[in-house]
Order: sequence, then C-alpha cells, then structure tokens
Amino acid sequence: MGLALVAIREDEDAVGAYGVAPFRFKCGTLTVSAAVAGLVGAVYTWQVTYITPGDIFSLEKAVGPVVIAMIGGSGTVLGPLVGALLIEVIREFLRLKTQYLALTVYGIMLILVGLFIPGGLMRLRRR
Repeated sequence: MGLALVAIREDEDAVGAYGVAPFRFKCGTLTVSAAVAGLVGAVYTWQVTYITPGDIFSLEKAVGPVVIAMIGGSGTVLGPLVGALLIEVIREFLRLKTQYLALTVYGIMLILVGLFIPGGLMRLRRR
C-alpha cells in the first residue's frame, strides 16, 4: 500500500493506467488516519478525565503537528519522529522560561524551515 501511495503522489494518472484505483487508496488512507486520530483523542480524553475546548483547540495544539511535520520532513517515517523529538526538547526547555515563548519559536522555526530547508531535516539528509 505504501508503494501505491508514493506512486499516486508522483503521478496519479499513470498509476490509474496500471490498474490501481487512486481514489480508493486515498479514501482508505484518510479512513485509517481518521481512525488513528479518533483513537488517540479517545485515549487522551480517558487519560486526563476532564477536557475543555481551551485544552483541545488551543493554538499550540493546532500548530504543533504542522511544525513537527515541516521540521522533520513529511513523506518519511523518521521525519516526523525527528521533528517531534526536536519540538519536545524545545518545548520542555521553553516551559521553564515562559509559557507563550514556544509559539513564537514555532513561528520562527516554520519560517526558517520553509525558506531554507523546504523538505525538512530528513530531506536535507538525503541530499
């Protein structure tokens, strides 16, 4: 399934010509990722036992996964892991200093990675 998704990303029309249904693979991928996200949300809610909209829909929680994917590099398995490790180290370090400084650092990192390393750290390593 992974090779089919990579091929769909590269040239959807060519993959369709080989008999692979790109729409089905895209729907299947969306379904699996939504199920995993729902499961993670359910486990998180069970763990903290009390949630509020401010906890779940905060700017840091919305921007965090985007920053992780951009820094580490999407399309690889190790990219988001490297991005998550780097972001968590920065988050814990900044938590000692101030609460809102983390969002500023996220923004600066997004701009720098977008300008100088558009593919993320793992794509930089491939070159």
